[in-house]
Amino acid sequence: SSDVCSSDLEERPVLSGKMGKSGRMAMLINTETGTWTLIGYTERGACIMASGVDVQQLDRPARNLR
Repeated sequence: SSDVCSSDLEERPVLSGKMGKSGRMAMLINTETGTWTLIGYTERGACIMASGVDVQQLDRPARNLR
């Protein structure tokens, strides 16, 4: 929901993915300040799983992680 993505940190979602059978995750970052937050959520609610500072974009994504 948009409520999950709004904060004083002005972070914006940059990726999302599935977790388990019914869960999802989203990573939000602020490229100006370097803050980031990892959120897990289902239909029942959301939880901040991790957060930090000094986020850096890699040159290119890793491949064949399976």
